Amino acid sequence: MSDVARPTSNRFPRSTPVALLYVGLPAYLAIVGFSARDLFDSHSTAVALAGVAAIAMFTAAFFLLTFSYRLDVRSYHAAIAVMGVLSVVLALLGVTAAVYVAAVAAMAGEGLPPRQSVPIILTGSAIVVISATANHFAPSEIFTQGIIVFVVGLFTFGLRRLSEANRQLMAAREEVARLAVLDERVRFARDLHDLLGHSLTVIRAKSELASRLAPADMERAVQEMTEVERLAREALVEVRETVTGYRRPNLAAELTNARVALDAAGIEAEVHADVDDVPDDLDETLAWVLREMVTNVVRHSHARSCRIEASGDRGAISLAVTDDGHGPSGTVGNGLAGARERLALVGGTLELDSGPDGGFHARARVAR
Repeated sequence: MSDVARPTSNRFPRSTPVALLYVGLPAYLAIVGFSARDLFDSHSTAVALAGVAAIAMFTAAFFLLTFSYRLDVRSYHAAIAVMGVLSVVLALLGVTAAVYVAAVAAMAGEGLPPRQSVPIILTGSAIVVISATANHFAPSEIFTQGIIVFVVGLFTFGLRRLSEANRQLMAAREEVARLAVLDERVRFARDLHDLLGHSLTVIRAKSELASRLAPADMERAVQEMTEVERLAREALVEVRETVTGYRRPNLAAELTNARVALDAAGIEAEVHADVDDVPDDLDETLAWVLREMVTNVVRHSHARSCRIEASGDRGAISLAVTDDGHGPSGTVGNGLAGARERLALVGGTLELDSGPDGGFHARARVAR
């Protein structure tokens, strides 16, 4: 991290409001005029001219720090060092040093990190107190000048940190918004995958069944194709509802759909459900997970039978799907990976393993 908090690009967020700078500029120039007058009133012309030259150099360095858009670390440090030395010179010449030292404290607080700006601010306050004491100012004035330098430096220091905190907060909000969009895209892709994967799998199974039945039983084949048409219409409605964000599947309906899907694929279905009073968020999650489990069986298992068990007690809900097909392939596809992600969002787990008699066994478990 740079030692100078001020960015070096040609567009940087000022911690000191521009309006404040321009309002304070005429006041600063008026003080410069009074300082020059005091020099000529109390010193010889040569000394006064030297003092005016010091004021001019101080002003140039001050304007450089205030209005320059491109300063590296060394230049910033050098400008503050020059201003600090010149403010001491002016204090030795009897010029009221509070304004010039306060300017140094302000630039240090505005542009330097705390480990550098705080010592400069405290040192500036001490210099002003010593100078005022040496020039026999009243105690109240000595105290006032010291406090002015400290408060000005502290003000710009706090203003700079507040500006940085606001920028960090804005960046954090932008990042949160970006992650929310990304999360919504992932959720939508997962929903669409689970929805279309299941619907198209059932449609494919019924279409294949109709093709096999057509030569021997045209009436049954027509019934199957009518069912395919119904499923296609339902899938279209579900896609529209998913896109608009209103679709909320439930476990009871998916248990019924699971039997239809397995029957269409020629897989003997055995469904046992003993669960009620499922919270809405868990109900929707388990419905999506069951749909993906059944889709996985229809697509990949080549099973002859499948057993679905849904049970629950006061503590947890369990959902298990077991088939007698080919068994695990060794890799988890996108659908089951998405099911695992859904369960993780509600504190649930998904276990995948071989069934007791071969085949594939998937168990989802989630606490109420």
